[in-house]
Amino acid sequence: MPVFELLPAKGGVKVTASTNGSCVIPDPKNLPKPGEPLPHFCGNIGMRPNLIEAFGVPMERFVSTLSTVLGRTVIDKTGVTET
Repeated sequence: MPVFELLPAKGGVKVTASTNGSCVIPDPKNLPKPGEPLPHFCGNIGMRPNLIEAFGVPMERFVSTLSTVLGRTVIDKTGVTET
């Protein structure tokens, strides 16, 4: 069965672990006002052409989401243990 492998980039892993305050928990009662930039919501995975952003997401969930989007199993071979 064909699969994808998620590997580190040639220069090394480009993923950084989330730090305290690097993302915010979504609060429907405290949304940004129109025109204000959206904060990085914890647990959010955003995908656009040529860019995937994830904030406060465990690697296991990130890989699972990629598998769903790509329609093929993705195997994590990055060695990343914290996200």
